[in-house]
Amino acid sequence: MSMIKNAGYKVLVIVEDVNLLIIAMVAIECYMIIDVKNLDTLRILGITAEVLILAVAILAIRYGHTKFPCETKDDS
Repeated sequence: MSMIKNAGYKVLVIVEDVNLLIIAMVAIECYMIIDVKNLDTLRILGITAEVLILAVAILAIRYGHTKFPCETKDDS
């Protein structure tokens, strides 16, 4: 996770982490689409489970970010 110091507070940059998870999910989906002819049933189920785990992780991070927002101090 990226950290930024802002007026004495450490602010987590959640957006970058979510974007990386989305990129990973799309890459796994592209692998599945391109190599679908050579995949057996067990491997397809494994890849599907990977995508579901990443989707749940994205939902958990976004829910946590909206439910427990980072408190920042404005420098106005």
